[in-house]
Amino acid sequence: MPPVNSERRSALADNAITVLAERGLKGLTHRAVDTAAGEPAGTTSRYFRTREALLQGVAEQCAGRLAGQLENAAIDNIGTLSMEELLDRLTLLVDQGMTANRARTLAMMELFLEGTRSAEVRPLLAAALDTVLPVLRALLEAAGLRPTGRDVASLYSTINGVVLTLLTHSTEALGLSPETTTDQFVREAIRAELAAVAG
Repeated sequence: MPPVNSERRSALADNAITVLAERGLKGLTHRAVDTAAGEPAGTTSRYFRTREALLQGVAEQCAGRLAGQLENAAIDNIGTLSMEELLDRLTLLVDQGMTANRARTLAMMELFLEGTRSAEVRPLLAAALDTVLPVLRALLEAAGLRPTGRDVASLYSTINGVVLTLLTHSTEALGLSPETTTDQFVREAIRAELAAVAG
């Protein structure tokens, strides 16, 4: 068997994320990913032999990309972030999750929902958490905090909840004042969570 082309595999995983975000789980097929990637039929199945392998590739790619974002913010700033700078970075992360990284966010939401029904998908989500949570902890520690496991899980849940809410509801539907921007809503939600972590 020839060696795996990791760059091509990563590109196919990115295209699978796009397909999943646009068409949902029913629309995620090897053929659909081939078409989205502009590759000959059968290419995706050479890198992801089964549907489970394709879903695993999507989950790993989503988690890896998010962890990379968090890691860049954390590792370069260990012990040097102020609380406001930490808030800035987390708010930006949420904003990117709804804009530049919208497809990745929607793909993960699809996997979250499928995980409530599928024993096949749940382990993939657990592995994704194992990738993301330690890096989120490092980001909190970069601001001089000493988060517990519960703190990290709570912040992760808050961020996901805010993103899901804003992707599926307008600020008007949420009953927010016309003067309240999305950024303000996000910032205040995260600020409250950070205050709880700081004690």
